[in-house]
Amino acid sequence: MTTIDTIAGRIALRFGEAYRELSSLAADIEQILEQSAAAPDEPFTRAQVTQFQQLADQTLERLPLAKGAGFVVAHTRTAQRDQALQWRVRTETGSVPYRLIHAVAPAHVYEYRHLSWYIAPAEYGCAGFTGPYFDFLCANQLTLTLSVPVFHHGQFAGVTACDIDVPDAEHALLQACGDFSGEAALTNAEGQVICSTTASWLPGDRMDARLGVAIDDGPTRMRLVDVSAH
Repeated sequence: MTTIDTIAGRIALRFGEAYRELSSLAADIEQILEQSAAAPDEPFTRAQVTQFQQLADQTLERLPLAKGAGFVVAHTRTAQRDQALQWRVRTETGSVPYRLIHAVAPAHVYEYRHLSWYIAPAEYGCAGFTGPYFDFLCANQLTLTLSVPVFHHGQFAGVTACDIDVPDAEHALLQACGDFSGEAALTNAEGQVICSTTASWLPGDRMDARLGVAIDDGPTRMRLVDVSAH
């Protein structure tokens, strides 16, 4: 019989896979930056941009759970702000470049320095996790964002990241539950519900952050709660 610990392990594998892919993408980007003789404040070459886009596409191919992925350049590094978001978004016909749904300003004006998925890698040099939040600029959907820092000559150069739509996370949770006889909810570190298997607990609802079992000891700090027992 499937237990809550079994489900937690399955979820940990899915998110662990995402962080491994983001770390691999970060390593590939660091190699590209190392091979360049350009100063950090010089624009990327067309060849570099093509490489970034190809790597983001490959990451998306290996992460079916993700809706978007790519390289977000440190705000201190690029002279051309329209190069700051090397991001690809999955569509029914393939991946396309990042675009704003509600275009209140050009895409390169998108201010990300104060978003938590950027702050953790930028200020602390560690992987980040944010969500659930409503991404009204790009996905128009409740979203989770996972991120990993990128370095160049020991200095912060940006993040690799991926977006996961909450409905897709919910589908993954339902798959992980298998023949579990109860109801489960996935929560973030603050006890905010990310998704659940019951309409009694909706994304954004709050519960005691101490409930349930830890998914892993990684950056997500998520917990899985058997809500049928509470």
